[in-house]
Amino acid sequence: MRKILFIGALALALSACQSDLVYSRFIPISSGDWHKDSVLLFCFPIADTTVNYAMDLYVRHTERYAYQNIWLFVQSQHRDTVNGYLADDRGRWLGDRQHGLTETRVMNRVPMHFSDSGTYSITVQHAMRDTILRNVMEIGVEVYKQR
Repeated sequence: MRKILFIGALALALSACQSDLVYSRFIPISSGDWHKDSVLLFCFPIADTTVNYAMDLYVRHTERYAYQNIWLFVQSQHRDTVNGYLADDRGRWLGDRQHGLTETRVMNRVPMHFSDSGTYSITVQHAMRDTILRNVMEIGVEVYKQR
């Protein structure tokens, strides 16, 4: 009996670890200089319209990024203005640091629903005062099925 319970618990744990990731892409910013007019386009297929989805948005920047936050225009099913915090009040980076870059999730599991199957898009544009935003290396989008 214990063996059956152990196997059942193990199967449940392994199924909980399975990713419902539908789409993941990071777009590099040329030379780390993101021009205000540069709009990043993420296109992804949706086949299953019976489930809800969620989106995460990431910013990868160097330690030379000059600000505590980043303002973004994000267009998916509607347009949002997002204020993503990249550092705390003392200037410590909030994200995960690896290889000289800091990766911060600035939008976390934003709900999405698609009534038709097909290709959908998300656009991202910086909304900072600077014409050229320096030391932003990549912007990433991940879309997940929600269960």
